[in-house]
Amino acid sequence: MVYEELFLFQLKMQAYRALNHERADGVAHPLDLPAVRAFVRASPFQLTASQKNVLAEILHDLQRPYAMNRLLQGDVGAGKTVVVAAALFAVVKAGYQGALMVPTEILAEQHKRSLDRLFEPYGIQTAPLTGDLTDRRLPGPARFAADGYG
Repeated sequence: MVYEELFLFQLKMQAYRALNHERADGVAHPLDLPAVRAFVRASPFQLTASQKNVLAEILHDLQRPYAMNRLLQGDVGAGKTVVVAAALFAVVKAGYQGALMVPTEILAEQHKRSLDRLFEPYGIQTAPLTGDLTDRRLPGPARFAADGYG
């Protein structure tokens, strides 16, 4: 019974992906791959082979005109943040904004501090957007995103 449910779910996901690729209504980001490589080399972390593979897949997806649906998961301390930071760096260098979604406000603050340290040498600013922010407390770019202009 469970196998059948999982099988049907996988079929639905494949149909969704096929439909997504027919539309091609996403944004193909013109990435500066040498700058991303330099960012990764300059980070205080040495990427593992798995992290490099996942980052390469993400960067490949970002260059295609399809919406990317991806969940990056791993154990605590597995290096998810540095992979996400490199992907966000690539998006920002291409002239766009990026977002990192996390399940708790505490984790959002921890990621903000980590990303601020990684991005500071490049002049990239981060801003938290959490559920308890009122419109008056929203930082500039987040206010536009919340208002539907971003």
